[in-house]
Amino acid sequence: MSRIARTLGLHGTFYSEKRHRRRFDVGVLVTTLRELGVSPATFFAELEGSSSSLWGPIAEHSTPDIRRAVRLAYRRMRTELGGVDLVAELEDNNLDEEPPTVTDPPLDAAWLEGLDGRRQDAPEEVAAEVAAGLDRVEAAVLPRALGVWGSACCLLLELETAAYLNRWAVRLAEAAGDSTMAADLYLRRGNIIADAGNHQMALTLGELAIGIFARIGSIEEKGRALVSCGRWLHYLGRHRESIEASQQALDLLPDSAPQYRLAAYCNLAHVYLAIGEPHEAQRCQFLAEPFVQFADSQDRAKVHWLRATVSRQLGQLAESEQYYRQSLEMFRRLHHGEAALCGVELVRVVIEQGKPAEAARICQELWPLLEPLQSNRIVEAAVGELLRAGARGSLSLDLVRQVKARLEGERARRPWRALEVTT
Repeated sequence: MSRIARTLGLHGTFYSEKRHRRRFDVGVLVTTLRELGVSPATFFAELEGSSSSLWGPIAEHSTPDIRRAVRLAYRRMRTELGGVDLVAELEDNNLDEEPPTVTDPPLDAAWLEGLDGRRQDAPEEVAAEVAAGLDRVEAAVLPRALGVWGSACCLLLELETAAYLNRWAVRLAEAAGDSTMAADLYLRRGNIIADAGNHQMALTLGELAIGIFARIGSIEEKGRALVSCGRWLHYLGRHRESIEASQQALDLLPDSAPQYRLAAYCNLAHVYLAIGEPHEAQRCQFLAEPFVQFADSQDRAKVHWLRATVSRQLGQLAESEQYYRQSLEMFRRLHHGEAALCGVELVRVVIEQGKPAEAARICQELWPLLEPLQSNRIVEAAVGELLRAGARGSLSLDLVRQVKARLEGERARRPWRALEVTT
């Protein structure tokens, strides 16, 4: 733990049940860092125990084109905006290229918001559009443009490039004194780090963003950050705190933020399932329904899966089977790994209904998944074992549970993302 962290007493938790009163006010962290003259970047680097790493052990990678884009963005901000602090690492006397003269209308925050909304379904297109349009982006929102670009790279499994773009986006936002934009970028950094498997560090970044949003009165942004923190708390097994964070998010989020309200309700449902309260999970699932129409294709498939899981825990096996079938068909077009895991769940619920012949038939239909699963040998071997048992007529619930556990173990690791269907 760094000197700064010890000074701040960063041992309490930001979320906990109210009766424990162990809340750590991240607003204190934000204020104290400012008073100490310490940037959040320095703080988190020290917290990680290495002054050479920034907010998590992610190796960073960039191409010459990306490095040039970052430097030109910095030069534009220094030239076009007043009061942008010096970022020594981006001062490049050898960079002869000047920002091009652009006559087309500038691209503003609304343009970036539209791209960000498409990011989940079309990350490659979004990354390309930001890169191509960077010269036209208004100087004041250039850090956010780099952040959106980095978030798209994260979805493309290019975590090292995402980390590089996000780091300099944060530095530029801090240099410009834009705390709102910096907080948004801390939250994006949290998502990158969560994808690398460090949910605790992601949570810390999310809490920092919440503290900033609360201090400047950005209510909806605070709600969005609470949604992410609720999800990470769930992954960390801190279920009651996750419930509290998600409920706080719903108190703050307007109906005009349907995707975030959907995510909060779905997280609550998953947490209640994890702690054995399926009726509460069903209540949250019902509350989520009006927002499903605004979800992207991945989230719609996950909602079907959630319905299936809730129905199964309530003993409604036939209904659960139908939802698993719908989710499986959607995931076949989206993610080979999720399709395989959903197929395993479907086999289980069919066996539980006493239909072994139907379970064997489902296994036969899953054989085409084996080839695209070859990039992950553990997943391929586990699914192959189940399908061969189906062909022999020797399926059992014990085997299904073992295969499910193996796939869920891989699901938490980064290579799982490589099983996404590419178009």
